[in-house]
Amino acid sequence: MSTPINSNLTWVRYDASRVLLAVMALSPAAELAHHRLSARFWATGQWPLAGLSLTPEQARSSPEQWPGILTELATIGWRERGGHLVNPEVRRLLSEARQVHRARRAFCRAAAQARWARRA
Repeated sequence: MSTPINSNLTWVRYDASRVLLAVMALSPAAELAHHRLSARFWATGQWPLAGLSLTPEQARSSPEQWPGILTELATIGWRERGGHLVNPEVRRLLSEARQVHRARRAFCRAAAQARWARRA
C-alpha cells in the first residue's frame, strides 16, 4: 500500500539567487506575502483564497495594503484563478520536489531489493 506523496515531503529545491533577484523590487510587505503564500502552498498543497477576508491575514498584511500587494505579486507570477491565488513557478517547484521524492524512493527500493536478493 503506497503512502500519499506529501507524507514525507518537507522541502522544495529552488535557486535562492534567482528568488532573491525576483523579489528585490518588491516592497517588504509583498516579499513577505510571496514567501508566506508559497510556503503555505508547499506545506499544504492548497492555494490560498483570493478574497480580501482571508488572504491578507495569511500574508500578514492589512486589508488596506492588500490591493497594492496583489499588484506587486502579479509582477512575479501570482494570479487569481478559480477564487484562489496561484503561481505557476511555485507549483513547478512542488511538482519537481514530488518527482525527486518519487525517484529517490524508487532508487532506494531497487537498492534494497538488490541487496536482499543477494543474501537469499
